Amino acid sequence: MLYPVLQMLSDFYIQDMHEDSKKEIEEIFGHIYIKFENSLHKLVRKPQKAGQHLDTNYQGLISLVEINFQMESFLEYVSKVQKFEVTKIYHAKLLNTIFKKFIDKDTDSKIICNTLLTFVHLLMNILKKFLK
Repeated sequence: MLYPVLQMLSDFYIQDMHEDSKKEIEEIFGHIYIKFENSLHKLVRKPQKAGQHLDTNYQGLISLVEINFQMESFLEYVSKVQKFEVTKIYHAKLLNTIFKKFIDKDTDSKIICNTLLTFVHLLMNILKKFLK
């Protein structure tokens, strides 16, 4: 039930709204993020355990990450190359959002290499899925 609600909040947030309304939605996203942060990290690490409802309702989760994801969590993901057994489109988009939020021109080359190799592994999994 949470993911469709996040999707709806994300749609309101993306629409052209007053700054006061955006701040209220950001505050709601902040409360949700605090409550479900551990679940979000489990979802990123083990996408195969996520329900099928995320295949269509992932935009709200992406907005949650864009607004609230912290640098410390990002550094956990880029400290090594991530290899996933299963990859879904929403998972690749979620990781892309996380990496785009923090990578800039001054980023350490090790972080860039780990990020690129993680996406190579994601791409290989997606291609294997489509070739079957």
